[in-house]
Amino acid sequence: MLITIALWRIQWRATRRSPVRRSLRPAEVVPYFHGWGSSHGDARELAFHHNPPGQVERHRLTEEAKVEVADEDPSEVNDGNASYDQDLTLCLSELRDGEVEGIGEQLRDHVVGEVVDEDCNFFACAAVWKDKRLLKLRRIILNTDGKAPCEKQNAGELRLHQGKEDDFLMNVLHRKISLYLSSDNFSSKQVDGSHPFFWNSIIRRFERNQEPRKAIITFCHMMQRNISPDKFTFPFILKACASAMALREGEQIHCHAIKSPYNSDLFVQGSLIFMYASCQEIDSARASFDAMPYKNLISWNMIIDAYIKHGRLNTALEIFAQMPERDLFSWNLMIDGFVKNGQMEFAQRMFDEMPGRDIVSWNSIINGYAKCRDMTTARKMFDQSPFKDEVTWGIMLNGYAKCGRITTAHNWFEKLPYKNAISWNCLINRYLRCDDVKSAQKLFDLMPNRNVTSFNIMLDDYMKKGELQLAYQMFYNMPVKDVTSWNIIIDGNARLGRMKVARELFDVMPCRDVVSWNSLIAGYKENGESKEAIEVFIKMIISGKKPDNSTLAMVLSAVADLGLIFQGRWIHLYIDKHDIPLDGIVGVALIDMYSKCGYVDIALSIFNSIPQKERDHWNSMISGSAVHGRGNLAINLFEKMQRSMVKPDDITFIGLLSACSHAGLVAEGRRYFNLMISKYEITPKIQHYGCMVDLLSRAGHLEEAISLVNDMPLRANDIIWRALLGASKNQSNVEIAERAVRNLIELDPCDSSSYVLLSNIYACRDQYDSAGEVWRTMKSKGVPKNTGCSCIEVDGVIHEFTVGHIAHPQIVLLLHSMTQALRLEGYLPC
Repeated sequence: MLITIALWRIQWRATRRSPVRRSLRPAEVVPYFHGWGSSHGDARELAFHHNPPGQVERHRLTEEAKVEVADEDPSEVNDGNASYDQDLTLCLSELRDGEVEGIGEQLRDHVVGEVVDEDCNFFACAAVWKDKRLLKLRRIILNTDGKAPCEKQNAGELRLHQGKEDDFLMNVLHRKISLYLSSDNFSSKQVDGSHPFFWNSIIRRFERNQEPRKAIITFCHMMQRNISPDKFTFPFILKACASAMALREGEQIHCHAIKSPYNSDLFVQGSLIFMYASCQEIDSARASFDAMPYKNLISWNMIIDAYIKHGRLNTALEIFAQMPERDLFSWNLMIDGFVKNGQMEFAQRMFDEMPGRDIVSWNSIINGYAKCRDMTTARKMFDQSPFKDEVTWGIMLNGYAKCGRITTAHNWFEKLPYKNAISWNCLINRYLRCDDVKSAQKLFDLMPNRNVTSFNIMLDDYMKKGELQLAYQMFYNMPVKDVTSWNIIIDGNARLGRMKVARELFDVMPCRDVVSWNSLIAGYKENGESKEAIEVFIKMIISGKKPDNSTLAMVLSAVADLGLIFQGRWIHLYIDKHDIPLDGIVGVALIDMYSKCGYVDIALSIFNSIPQKERDHWNSMISGSAVHGRGNLAINLFEKMQRSMVKPDDITFIGLLSACSHAGLVAEGRRYFNLMISKYEITPKIQHYGCMVDLLSRAGHLEEAISLVNDMPLRANDIIWRALLGASKNQSNVEIAERAVRNLIELDPCDSSSYVLLSNIYACRDQYDSAGEVWRTMKSKGVPKNTGCSCIEVDGVIHEFTVGHIAHPQIVLLLHSMTQALRLEGYLPC
């Protein structure tokens, strides 16, 4: 009966309304700009301090809602479809008013049916005009069968306007868009919607799914279709640029925003500040802030947060003092900034001046004292705090544990009003850090609800201690394994040199992240299998997994070990293509790679192109100059380093002294060795003494070198004795050579090079009996002579050669021809 009444009312109202035909408003023409397609770095978690814009205003459909049908071609209007849309709309109107409950559930189930055909163009006929309150019910949400449309339709588009939009239908539309975006076949090229709403939904979805590159490309396609972005588009795409560290694209979008009517919008301006701050362009962020015609609390807090994250606390404090009004978030930002920089005096002063405090304020100040290991003050603040939650108790527990007061930490753990997995894991981890495995295991066994983190903590400790049996038992008995569990077991085997086992585990793990690839690459690299490390890196790229800075640094080091300039240049191109900054470990590894491959000038040009050079960059370039005997270049770099106010460390002087040694700069070497001790108060290590012994030995100052070895507080290693042995050969000093060989044999009895070098010294002095005795000693001790080996890279292929090697017929034929030519000239080659 109710259904009959509802349908009768629908027909009666339909006779009172006639649809008004009206054409769609053309989209504004927006110039398309280039510069897209590159991805930057790993996506990271965003921290906007306001609710993201773009949510559709919630309104209810009413009986007075007018319905309009707009067609591209009015002559092709399907009256049946329009009638169906009218009926459905009016039924939903009744549903909202709660008058027809009987058909309500049926219609709701019908509309919410989430059926998506991945082969169709879902957005081909979809258009939601927010300014006209357009909802195309039938073609956006469902067709007559209750499914998403599967082909492009040019029939009438239903408009609901007069300022009323339906909350329920908009939610369904968002769910439909989300379903379609989850399809593997989806591409933004499929989108044919003429309103920014659809593009905003796609861009926002990609940004939230940590796929900022796809969001940027979607915005690019939007521009190609001359669709004007609205005030919601800019915040979404700028957040994506911040996630991808895409500064270049962000700057272009900023230019586009300036030309749009939304340049002064608070959310757009706030997004610009956030984007520039995330891309390490704090000055540009400040310029955007200063250009804002009106600044609200969110804007002030964002620029303060940006300066704090960049370590510029003084500037942040100046801006804080200029704020016309402050909220709790402003005060907490400043307190947290001082806490993270260890400036507890200023943090406490700021805390005392706060007009009001919340639990975040108390937790921040307590955490600051706990990090500074001032648990007495931390406990005092804890007792004064009127707010205590799980975080507060956890801070105190972790603070006592980090201070080594494990007994106090355990007692505190027993007092916890609520013990969660974090508190259990914290105490277990601290017991393991103190090498109290027994107590950790006991606590682990008592833990009521162990999570995967609990198992990973125990597993990691077993692997680091080499307890393979316990580790494997723990691993295979885990109820749930995550990617971290697999990474721990793979990395542990790699560290123990069990690369075959590590590779087998890597091949069978269900899901890999960048840490998984890094563990395997690092394992091969550290175990002297650099070629395999490069092969794994290539497979990583082919699989579509994006390497991080650690990956690139490790593989560049592997390339440097083998001198493979072809692969090194390819990786350099990859770095340039993806705009990876060189102001960190990647730049250091790139300089080192080119230097070791013999291209020191390219290394120098890369070094000069880095705007903010860290100490590691200077060290790498100085060491590279040393390898190639360019001592004057190394000295000039060191002098520039001092003028740049970069403090050298022990590694700096190892490279500098090595450069002096290779270039024969004895006076300079002595001066820098003394400068290291007197000015920079660096205690010489065995490497520094080795460089000085090598410098003096090469220059013929054997007596001074021996005197330095006798006087140094450290025991001489094989490097020092080899330097003396090599110098002894050049000067035919048998006495020093014999002493050096005796010490080398004592350090490494199985190394044949020392015996061979001593035998050659005897032979040069015509002491063939002594030379033969050395060979007989080698044979009696079972020390084999290592076969001479060398390798060369040609067109990306590594060719290896050994003594007596005949696997390269072209080389054998060439040597035979050279021998014949020598004979014709009257020479008798050996």
